[in-house]
Amino acid sequence: MALLESLSLSAIGKAVTTIWANGSRLLWSVAVAAVAAAGALRIAALAALPKAQEWSDDYGLALWLAACVIGVFAAFKTQAEHQTGVFLIADEEQSSWHHAKQHDSSIITHFALRLQVANTTSKWLHPSKVRIKWPLISRSRVLTARISTHDPMSNTYSAEFSIPPQAKRQCQVNILVKGVVGGQGRTKPMRVTIAIQDQRLRWHKLVFHDLRDPQFSR
Repeated sequence: MALLESLSLSAIGKAVTTIWANGSRLLWSVAVAAVAAAGALRIAALAALPKAQEWSDDYGLALWLAACVIGVFAAFKTQAEHQTGVFLIADEEQSSWHHAKQHDSSIITHFALRLQVANTTSKWLHPSKVRIKWPLISRSRVLTARISTHDPMSNTYSAEFSIPPQAKRQCQVNILVKGVVGGQGRTKPMRVTIAIQDQRLRWHKLVFHDLRDPQFSR
């Protein structure tokens, strides 16, 4: 247990604070690395490698304990990151997709999405970027992906508008994708998932479960 004895409480506190501030992915990475290191020491000891048993006795338990503690922090951090105070509500009745044939006979798939964004935090919220997560589409095929927010004062939509604290705003998303998405000649509704990024670089996911082409009935 020489490793634990050499660490002061202040050093441990600083390490935990730094790791916590860098997000759940880093926490999970450190926990997995600790498990891997402990496992490697155990395997080396079973293989009777020089000093492996000594190192396993000295550091093995500490690594397992570190993995457990950091894993608990990672679980709490993951939960905290999902509680952003931002809620997205899909307006499927006003949203649609369709395949548009171009002059050169190529096809472009257009997603016209409408949603409400509720900002329950105490700070302004600015939706800045949007990505389509499902169906799976390579980014090289995405021609346009824009989100704009409604301003009730001017009754216009713009990418420059933000959402005040404790307020809800209408937003519209337009995504143009090169080629056919969902299958050639598709007539049935499509499940579409998007992610919206805010000014704090946090992503918020929204699923449209029954998105349809207006020219076809459900």
